[in-house]
Amino acid sequence: MNEFYARLISRGERIAVAVSGGKDSVALLHFLCGKAEQCGFSVAAVNVEHGIRGERSKADSAFVKELCESWGVPLFFRAANAPLRAENDKLSLEQAAREERYGFFRELLLKGAADKIATAHHSADNAETVLINLFRGSSFKGAAGIPPALEGIIRPFLYTSL
Repeated sequence: MNEFYARLISRGERIAVAVSGGKDSVALLHFLCGKAEQCGFSVAAVNVEHGIRGERSKADSAFVKELCESWGVPLFFRAANAPLRAENDKLSLEQAAREERYGFFRELLLKGAADKIATAHHSADNAETVLINLFRGSSFKGAAGIPPALEGIIRPFLYTSL
């Protein structure tokens, strides 16, 4: 494993990979599963069904469950109601879903179920974040993009184009 990954993941750590069922997150899960034994860390997956896309969303979560079962990867799952959260907290649907997801991540970290949560953000996501922040009139700090690691969340693919 190269130096970038070695700075994000240490021997003996338990890494929970945020897996939506999309190609980016499945690729990250596959990559980390392939490195786990060699580098001395363990891998689990975490999936949140946000209650937004109906049966398609439930099918994505079912796919993640089946994938984890076939690969022997433990799965942490939560069903959320992002539309209700958005309405109650006066948030956009996207922000409510993000808060549900990251709230679950923090819960897993706090109760010691995982040492870190890995998300599949990649270079295009980072570029998009920089542009959005610049268009909003952000300072240089805000225009820096997505950090590779922050508060237990790591992004191993941040400098990778997928």
